[in-house]
Amino acid sequence: MSTATSPIQQLTKTTSILTIASGAIALLFGILVIVFPKTSLLVIGVLFGLQLIITGIIRLIVGITDKSLEGWEKGLTITFGVLVAIAGIFCLKNPALSILTLLVVLAIGWFVDGVMNIVVGAQNPRGERLWKIVIGVVYLLGAIVLLVSPVTSVVVLALLGGWILVAFGVVTLIAGIMGLRAVGKMA
Repeated sequence: MSTATSPIQQLTKTTSILTIASGAIALLFGILVIVFPKTSLLVIGVLFGLQLIITGIIRLIVGITDKSLEGWEKGLTITFGVLVAIAGIFCLKNPALSILTLLVVLAIGWFVDGVMNIVVGAQNPRGERLWKIVIGVVYLLGAIVLLVSPVTSVVVLALLGGWILVAFGVVTLIAGIMGLRAVGKMA
């Protein structure tokens, strides 16, 4: 019996270890979000602000250095880069503002989806009609709840995200452990 591992066994082992690490990280982050939802939201707000600043700086650099841009494109790219970077600075100065911004964007998206689904459902003579209208109403109600009670909504969304991370972490850990067991059975 050979003790050398085949390339498939080694790949499966490496993938399983990475899967376990990914699951453990997701589980840890999920637990942290559940235990500290408001702090987690502030961290997300700061990261969003940093992302905006970096995106703004990149657009600014592209606008200044890209020789293929026409005058109006160059001006628009530079202006947009400056505005995005300034938005990022405001978000860093007030992380709650960036969370509120994300919440408003989400609410607007849900509102638009709701209206579109209701219109499509109302125009659809087939059996999908009722479901489209129901989905549209659910989107509209979700948008209204987000806008009427933003603080509670964002905390509930954070907690939901935390529980999803926990579930993902547990399932991923189990998959990684099962992969390692399969490697052991191959040997």
